[in-house]
Amino acid sequence: MSNTNKFGDAFLTGIQASEHKAKNLSDIEDVIKNLSEAIKDITTNKISISYKSSRKNSIGSTLAAITMASAIGLELNETPKNEKPENKAIYAINSQGNEELLTPVELGNEGFPCTIYIDGNKLIAMDKQSLEENISQMLSSATIGDKFQRLLNKLEFK
Repeated sequence: MSNTNKFGDAFLTGIQASEHKAKNLSDIEDVIKNLSEAIKDITTNKISISYKSSRKNSIGSTLAAITMASAIGLELNETPKNEKPENKAIYAINSQGNEELLTPVELGNEGFPCTIYIDGNKLIAMDKQSLEENISQMLSSATIGDKFQRLLNKLEFK
């Protein structure tokens, strides 16, 4: 096999992997969107769900990247771009803007595996269906129920 064929095959595999990654990330976003719609419906728009960068991770990651680049003598514009999807978190937010962190979300290089945490336990989803199951399990935990209750109580006492 010539190098051209090897490189061409590798190129096509990379394109397929990129498409697979995009589909996985879209599936994860769909699950979170469906979660948000369900929570809005059940709470008559008193609580919504937000899927965003974790404040803790975004500041720490930026500082770590700058420190590492400086330590090894790289200029920032020479630092290779990290193509791994950014880890995020799922927050519940009431209609007055109070929010509770429900879980950090750790994404794999291709979106899945996707990890969430419930009461200190790590739940790993390998696909959309298992992510839906893991989020359902999270919602049924007492810890998450307490967080939703606090958000609802803040609305009642204002």
